[in-house]
This record gives sequence, C-alpha cells and structure tokens, in this order.
Amino acid sequence: MRETIWGFDLGTTSIGVAVVEYDAEKHEGEIIRMGVRIFPEGVTEKEMEPRNKRRRDKRLLRRQLRRRKQRRIQLSKVMAGVGLLPDYGSSEWESIMNTDPYQLRSEGINRKLTPFEIGRALYNLTQHRGFKITRKTVVDETKDGDEETG
Repeated sequence: MRETIWGFDLGTTSIGVAVVEYDAEKHEGEIIRMGVRIFPEGVTEKEMEPRNKRRRDKRLLRRQLRRRKQRRIQLSKVMAGVGLLPDYGSSEWESIMNTDPYQLRSEGINRKLTPFEIGRALYNLTQHRGFKITRKTVVDETKDGDEETG
C-alpha cells in the first residue's frame, strides 16, 4: 500500500517541505518533491535587534501614556464624587490644578486645608507613585539569613 507523506520544517528564517511516496509493504520510499524557502532574518545587521523594535517601543509608549491619562481622569472622577476635587475639565478644576501641591502640603501642617486642596495634594501623590532607588548599596545575605549593607 502506497501512501503520500508530507513533511514541513518551520524555522525562524526558513520553511522546508518534502513530499514522499512511501510503500509500507516494501519499506521503500521515493522523494516526489522537496524544497526550502529562506528569507532574511528579522533583525538589523548592525545592532542585531528586531526590525520592528522601534515601532513596538513607540506603540508601548503610546499605550502607557494613554493608560496613565485614563487612570488620572478616572481618579479625578472618583475624587470629585467624594468631594475632594471639582468636576474634571471645569474652571474650578483648572484653578485647583494650577496651585502648587508641595506648597499646599507644607501649609497643611499649620492650617486646615479645604477639601479641594487636600484632593490636589493627594492627586499629586498619585502622579508620582512608584519606586525609584536613589542609593547605591550592596546587600549581601549571610548564612543566618540576616542582611548586611555595605
């Protein structure tokens, strides 16, 4: 009984194909057709980085900026809902956002702030969230599990 066997080899820069007629009773086969298609790598020759890296990085940046803006708008709506900020886009909004949040935080030590001023100070804190290490220290773990800084 003769059967046709198709073989494919999918690589990162090539595709290979073979068609074999195989006789199971005689344990013999005959190659009917074979070939390979080679195409250039998807990396630049100088930097050896993917060709679409620049496009992908810019798309990632656009997504991050869009999401950050959406988070801030959503936060301002929630804070407006509880009375800590005026409605987003209103003239009161522009007025309170033009005040210096650091000055408000410093004045908050000596005087009672209005709800909008508290909201402005909190809004500023959410704009600068995250962690950034500012010191260069080496942390070694000892055998006891205690940490030493050096």
